[in-house]
Amino acid sequence: MLSRVRNELTRKRIIIFFFFALCFILFLFDLNSNKVGVNLLFSLFAFIIIGVIILLNYKFKKVDDTSYYKFYALAVFILGFILIVLTPPFMGSDEYTHFLRAYEISEGHFISKVDENGILAVMPRSLNKAYSGYDDENKFDKNMTISYDEIPSRLSIPLDKSNTLNYCTCNRTNYMGATVYSPFQYIPHLVGIEIGKIFTLGPTWLVYLARIGNLIVFALLTIIGIKLLPKFKLFAMLVLLSPVVLSGATTISADGPTNAVTFLFIAYIVNLICNKKTVRLKEKILLYLLAFTIAMCKIVYFPILALVFLIPKEQFKSGKDSLIFKITLMLFGLIFSVGWFLTASLFLNSQSSTSQLQMKYVFAHPLNFLFIVIRTYLDIFNENLLNIFFGNQMFHWSLKVYSFFSLAFVGVVVLSLFTKKADLKIANRSKILIMFMIIMILGLIASALFVQHNLGASNLIGGIQARYLIPLCFLVPLFLNIKKAFFSEKMVFMLFSFLYFPAFLTIVVRFI
Repeated sequence: MLSRVRNELTRKRIIIFFFFALCFILFLFDLNSNKVGVNLLFSLFAFIIIGVIILLNYKFKKVDDTSYYKFYALAVFILGFILIVLTPPFMGSDEYTHFLRAYEISEGHFISKVDENGILAVMPRSLNKAYSGYDDENKFDKNMTISYDEIPSRLSIPLDKSNTLNYCTCNRTNYMGATVYSPFQYIPHLVGIEIGKIFTLGPTWLVYLARIGNLIVFALLTIIGIKLLPKFKLFAMLVLLSPVVLSGATTISADGPTNAVTFLFIAYIVNLICNKKTVRLKEKILLYLLAFTIAMCKIVYFPILALVFLIPKEQFKSGKDSLIFKITLMLFGLIFSVGWFLTASLFLNSQSSTSQLQMKYVFAHPLNFLFIVIRTYLDIFNENLLNIFFGNQMFHWSLKVYSFFSLAFVGVVVLSLFTKKADLKIANRSKILIMFMIIMILGLIASALFVQHNLGASNLIGGIQARYLIPLCFLVPLFLNIKKAFFSEKMVFMLFSFLYFPAFLTIVVRFI
């Protein structure tokens, strides 16, 4: 018996060794560098990553339902800080534009200025120089890549507030995309930026501090969510730790706060339902705060607030109290969502003369628009599947990702749904409501992108990325009623953590 266990352990170690070795060799060939220093740096990154993976697997062996949130806290901070280091400044998806928006807000300009020439923001020229490397804004290259060896020179650029530049739609700074976002989404980043200003640090340092602020807020909100979530903890943890989600939490992005607060709202609703808690004033206030935050993040996720209707009326003082609260919560969120949408529409019209025409088309031809949306989602299904957790769309399409690893992430996350008996009994009418919410969100995402992007020759909506679908992933378990565990949690987490090795190496190879 003892010898059989030893043989089994030996086989596992051999398989693990070959996996790491094959991945290392594969990406070393992708690196294709003749420089000894570069190869040594790549090897150092690889060994550090292997050490982190082994540590996380060792810690996960001791995890139970009461300590999931503690392990998740360890994992999200370790993996998050590694991603912050591995991702050069401004290289996150739309990170430069989001940084400009966050800096503009930090200067007290909560709403961007709009005049007859379009959107205008006056900010230090050094912000542009930290990104492009040049003082001249006309040398701005939206598709440029900053490698690791360029970071020291970017860090040395000071923040000179006396030398300003017009960031607008009238020159190549092309400042427009993030102006439609609410200031509330940048609160985590603002903390880091303000700390950097106190110590008179340069723009690139502000980027790193803003990333750290984003990660800390994302981690705190999702740790609470993991602790509250009574079922499907492993599934939620793997989605939150997936490279796509974590990259949004470790760069200057609106995705981090949005994913965190939508997850916390869903986890809190499920907690109330499963634990049959009475919804008192304290719970109502918290739900109002979460509803406000979701409404001010992205209007497309507003339908998630309808989850409140899943809470049985028996958990309120009375049926009347239940109905009044649920309706007022939806109206509360709708008012703020529409309010910011009307404000943001000013920027949409300034970005493109066709935005207003696009909006009119949706209302004038709803059936035609519906078929455009359906065709679009059918056309991009494979692309979204490959990019939902790890893919080429990361860092604004700057990665070359092997499809095998993208699909492997999807497969492992799906396996995590079947690692424990869930027995989450959701009535069929509630499942219909959830399905309606998902359809509404997909429609709103398509509508938002339709307004911002002209239709191409194929008559499809452009710009829909897989990362926009992350909040919908948290709704998937509500459809399921798992009555038997089919897979080991430790095995599934081990597979997931091992996939981080090629994921991190993909990033290193791209920017080294």
